[in-house]
Amino acid sequence: MGDSNKKVDSSYLLEIVGVYHAKGTFIGEVTYIVKKLVAGRSCSLCNISHAGLGEKPEFDKFRKNLGVSFKTVHLDERSDDLVKFTEGKTPCVAGKLKEGTWVMLLGDEELKSCHKDVDTFDTKLKSAIVREGSKIGKKDGW
Repeated sequence: MGDSNKKVDSSYLLEIVGVYHAKGTFIGEVTYIVKKLVAGRSCSLCNISHAGLGEKPEFDKFRKNLGVSFKTVHLDERSDDLVKFTEGKTPCVAGKLKEGTWVMLLGDEELKSCHKDVDTFDTKLKSAIVREGSKIGKKDGW
């Protein structure tokens, strides 16, 4: 399990949002499944969070133990500011700062490098939270 139980200081974040590279509508879900089965194209975040048609139990556990709100959205479920920040960069994981701006925590290549493994994702995300926090932490008195 590595350091997946280690807490990191995410106090500078309001929330973390994982953006799937698929639409959340029924047609969007069916289109995604067809692309995955026929063309071999898939969403690297979906591969980490889901197995078959459901969310992996270990992903739900990771989400509950992270220490900051973590939600996932489909392309058509993003807020306007998240659309602007993530357009053309999905799938990805972004963090919303307390002043309302976004930072990129993990991009598609980093998500692919997790090889569908939740523990690896957990470690990479926590490293990204620490990395981004250190960039802005000085003004927050860390």
